Amino acid sequence: MLKIRFAACLTAASLLLCASMPPAHAALPPPKPKEDVTKLDKPTIAYATPEGYEIRLMDWDGGNDRLWMGDGKAKFSGSAYWSPDGKRAAVVVFDKDEWSYIPYLLDLRTGDVQNLLEWLPKGEEGFFTHPSWSPDGKWVTIINTWYNQSALIRTNLYKVNIYTRKYVQLTDFPEREPGSDILSWSPDGQKIAFDALEEPMLANDANVKYDIYVMNSDGSNIVNITDDPRTDVYPSWSPDGRKIMFGSLRDDPLNLALYMMNSDGSGVERFMEDGSYISQAAWSPDSKWIVYFGGSIDPKNPKPLGVYLAHVATRKEKLIKPGGDSPTWVLAGKSRFLSVDPSGKKHEQWGNIKEADAEASQENASEE
Repeated sequence: MLKIRFAACLTAASLLLCASMPPAHAALPPPKPKEDVTKLDKPTIAYATPEGYEIRLMDWDGGNDRLWMGDGKAKFSGSAYWSPDGKRAAVVVFDKDEWSYIPYLLDLRTGDVQNLLEWLPKGEEGFFTHPSWSPDGKWVTIINTWYNQSALIRTNLYKVNIYTRKYVQLTDFPEREPGSDILSWSPDGQKIAFDALEEPMLANDANVKYDIYVMNSDGSNIVNITDDPRTDVYPSWSPDGRKIMFGSLRDDPLNLALYMMNSDGSGVERFMEDGSYISQAAWSPDSKWIVYFGGSIDPKNPKPLGVYLAHVATRKEKLIKPGGDSPTWVLAGKSRFLSVDPSGKKHEQWGNIKEADAEASQENASEE
């Protein structure tokens, strides 16, 4: 099941082994959004269609489904990734003509679009995927993957300051398979969680094991926090900083199931008892709920593929969008201040999220 979830990376690899890497800056621009999300007034979830040509929005319970971005030409890698202050979003566009994955930054207030790779130092090649925001909204991390003529795979993690346009290479992983393309910041902005191979590999090596690592936000002090004989992937740090949700094969090599652990790797527990096939969980800002892509093809316990909403405390879950993929909570408009009450009777404040003004942020953006 793990191989299926890595299909985007591995399929691209097989197609490119006999070809040169694409230029880093070539890609279709993203289509214009169909809705002003800065005016949202209820908890909202974004997700991608299975084909990848649309990013759609829906209410937290799966209702009011509608198109947010997509014109049938540009194909997206994953959903939209929302800045903590609700003013920006990042999307990754795949251009099949150029075979390139490019992260774009959207200003939700002005409509301005920025190709993040235009700020990249010259000479860089490969795919750039899965943007992830620092809690202060100043940095966007991205993953760069490329292949050489010997079919060896290399993945490096970068971060870019959206105000100073400064790129920082966080890691140097020669001959590493790109894993699940997941990066997750700790809520204090001091650390970043990611998954990676235990050791270098050849592209056709099937005997692989992934672990979850945590490093300082400057790329230093990389620590393996799972180190289990079975694969662990898709780390997702809770907004309260206490927990990390992740996927693992540790109880069943054929079922990638959802687990939860303390942020230091201790206290691992299976989140869902049924065998599942899952992707990264996205936490609601109050750490009470998650959405994730999941399902199971086990004939004894089938579970439709789609977007699931789960309550962290009770472990109760509900399929809210059959066939949906890559769900994220929309942190824009009033929706980012609202929480989902299990009783359905009220909405509560998500707490204080800093509303830093752009000029003040730019003035302080040179830190690190």
